[in-house]
Amino acid sequence: RILIGKEAAEKELTIALQSGGDESLILVPLGQSLLMQRKPVEALERLRSGPRTTGIDQQIHMMRGKAQVALRNLRDAEREYSAAIELDSGEAGPLLGLAEVALYQRDIDRAEGLVQEALALAPEDAGAWSLDGDINRSLGNLAGAVASYSKAIEIQPVEIDARRNRAAILIDLDRIEEAQKDIDYLLELLPRDPQSIYLHALVLRRQGDVEAARAELWHADSIIRSYDVTSTRAHLPTLLVAGLVCNCG
Repeated sequence: RILIGKEAAEKELTIALQSGGDESLILVPLGQSLLMQRKPVEALERLRSGPRTTGIDQQIHMMRGKAQVALRNLRDAEREYSAAIELDSGEAGPLLGLAEVALYQRDIDRAEGLVQEALALAPEDAGAWSLDGDINRSLGNLAGAVASYSKAIEIQPVEIDARRNRAAILIDLDRIEEAQKDIDYLLELLPRDPQSIYLHALVLRRQGDVEAARAELWHADSIIRSYDVTSTRAHLPTLLVAGLVCNCG
């Protein structure tokens, strides 16, 4: 449902832009729509840098950074986030972008330092707490990861990545009832989300319902197969789920 809304938004915003609409009002929501639909190449083509107002230019650099991360062009992503910081060093978002890049590069110390800088600027930033959870998880600190993801969800209940990741850890810790609450929330919000469906399959398998688990895995696989190949390749979690489904199904 959310994706359908983003597709409709993209069409309307594109028409508005082609009709001579004010790009300063159109480019940011258009970029957000394209990124939500996993269209990083198109986002880079549409989101050209300035000159515009500082706030809009910074958001453009941020979205270009996210698109480059999706394409695993990490050096280009770092340049975009650094350009966003040059425009306004008081914003947490670009720091979190750099932290995500550092995490992909396995530079955990740098990622952790950047997240702490971001939290100093914006202690109630749900994305910062979610990324802090990712760092703790990568270090094997599962209790710390759950605590950080929980803080992110407390701040912003619709923090999808934090819910997915918390549910995955809770399953590993055999805290199935708690994990199921997150999965129910996710599937209510995103009923065709392969990652959430895969998590549900893991819960069903833990509960001994092998046939239902297998059906969910095939469901996730059918959804992934319906995606555009380029968008799937640009989204690492979907690729990972596809691989896991092949192994488990």
